[in-house]
Amino acid sequence: MLRERLELLTWGSGIGSRWAERRTTITGSEGAHVEAASLWVHVDLATGRPRKLDQRFTDAYSAAIGGREVGARLRHGDAVPDVTTHAWTSRFADFDVVGHVNNAIYWAMVEEHLDLSVPGRLTVEFRGGIDRDQPVVVAVAPDRHSLWVLAEGSVAASAVLHDP
Repeated sequence: MLRERLELLTWGSGIGSRWAERRTTITGSEGAHVEAASLWVHVDLATGRPRKLDQRFTDAYSAAIGGREVGARLRHGDAVPDVTTHAWTSRFADFDVVGHVNNAIYWAMVEEHLDLSVPGRLTVEFRGGIDRDQPVVVAVAPDRHSLWVLAEGSVAASAVLHDP
């Protein structure tokens, strides 16, 4: 609701060897309620590959995480038959200083192509990246509850709207 007073709560909710999960809860004075979980991967800047979390991270967050472990296994399947495809044009402003597309761009694709008029749980998985000047296609399932972002034919991300 417009001008609804919101309260945000965020915490470290799990840890793996090379990643950590962060959860955020948003509640509103008029009944708004959003739960979000994101997996943050520790990346080696020289190689661009995931690397083990260092002791400083573990020392800083292990008490809050309380020994909860989290995995990084992808759960979404490949694109289903009979998808409808839409070209997506990336802009220069969609990329950060190291050339990664901003996660908000994937959310823009979700908002534009999925049926968000029904309540549910939305998951977005990132499998690869989108590089500047790559042709991007959004493949949407017939029920408009799933989509796959294809960068030069390879799945860069997927989104699935689950029942509540």
